Amino acid sequence: MKIVVISPPSRTKGEPETVTEMFKLGLMHFHLKKPGFEEENIIDYLDRIPSEYHPRIVLHNHYSLVSKYNVAGIHLNKKSKKPGWYQQLRLAYLRYRRKDLKVTASYSKLASLYFDPPLYEYAFLSPIFESLSEGKYHPAFKERGLMEALQKTRNPIIAYGGVEMDKIEKVVDLGFQGMALLGVIWNDSHPLLAYQEILEKVKVHQAKIAANGD
Repeated sequence: MKIVVISPPSRTKGEPETVTEMFKLGLMHFHLKKPGFEEENIIDYLDRIPSEYHPRIVLHNHYSLVSKYNVAGIHLNKKSKKPGWYQQLRLAYLRYRRKDLKVTASYSKLASLYFDPPLYEYAFLSPIFESLSEGKYHPAFKERGLMEALQKTRNPIIAYGGVEMDKIEKVVDLGFQGMALLGVIWNDSHPLLAYQEILEKVKVHQAKIAANGD
């Protein structure tokens, strides 16, 4: 089960240092998503995290920084995924500069799970549950259809949207290969403790499933 932490869209005091502590606890996937940040702000953020953890970071903008920092890769948003020669050329150039570049993406339709070839390291699917972190969103999928699509997809799918403490076990049961955490982490007064609690919930639930032979 991949645990992905996404940065809050606004500035949070001591955020890079908190993320560093999560890395020390074993966090392997962090998405640096700051829509309002200029390139120099992203550079400052990255410089405040020890370089040994940069290969666990995925950038949501300012993709050119992949040639300066040894980050894991880039995340394609809806605009970046639109077909067109410029986007394709840009992605090809980045992959030429970084042969090991990982690419992740976002889905909002189940049809993408059925028909897309294995293009991505993993992809977010949202909204899964009611979410308040980035505007008010309601669940977009019926449980049965969601589970069927997850069994047929060729890209690892990460549950995104409304993944709160009481939904952790449900994400595992539905068949997702991971969960993306935003509000449940950063809306907590102690983000690091919230992260640790989620890790424990996943561990305990997976052990219970294994014990039951499911």
